[in-house]
Amino acid sequence: MTTSATIEGLIPGNYYVLFVSSVGAVPGNSVNVWTYTKPEIVENLQVVNVTNTSVSLKWEKPNGNASRYLIKRADNAVFRKIVFITSVTIGDLLPGYNYTFMISALVDNSVEGEMKLIYAYTKPGAVKNLTPTNINSKSITLSWKPPDGVASAYQIQISGNLSSTNYTSLNTNYTIGGLSPGIVYRIVVSALVSTPYIQGEGTETVVKTNSHGLILRLNYLSSDVNSRTLIINKINDILKEQFPNQNVTAT
Repeated sequence: MTTSATIEGLIPGNYYVLFVSSVGAVPGNSVNVWTYTKPEIVENLQVVNVTNTSVSLKWEKPNGNASRYLIKRADNAVFRKIVFITSVTIGDLLPGYNYTFMISALVDNSVEGEMKLIYAYTKPGAVKNLTPTNINSKSITLSWKPPDGVASAYQIQISGNLSSTNYTSLNTNYTIGGLSPGIVYRIVVSALVSTPYIQGEGTETVVKTNSHGLILRLNYLSSDVNSRTLIINKINDILKEQFPNQNVTAT
């Protein structure tokens, strides 16, 4: 005689009362069993927003029944959060970190369905102490300190002279070349994490490149025409090098 049975075709997360009795038993001499089926796995779990200290998730209700949802973190065995809706914001996180979240449906506050995992980076923090350390007529060198938390790279955005360009650096300093003299440039440095990159809040500075300055002191003592020509040619070579885009000549 078999003393076990599997009942199939039930609804996930549903409450059932089962009556068990022997064949031919006196009516009313059955044993009653109350139980829930496990809820199904949640559907369409996705990240909807991240900040440098929080991650917001949403999902869809699973097939069958689910009365609430349990959220766990892989990096923190103590963390447990129960919500009654299909969305959650998890706060008190560190900037620039990769987190693994696990969501499962619950019924009766204790019967847990299969967990669904999702990975999400928080945004990195803002870089600190952004400082121009060297400025000349054609380049600007910058340095900064890393943000709180984690940063794997940095984006440097420079705009001015009717153009905008982005650069990427793995270090906490960068030299931007190919600039124009005497122009005011707006520079924004942001920390990056992950691939493709997630960008943190930018830190801004405004810098003006140096204008060209040229001082020539000549003591011309010779009346020789050839010497005079050689001197003027040399001056024009210097002017051409220093002012490549301007029509400046000595005669």
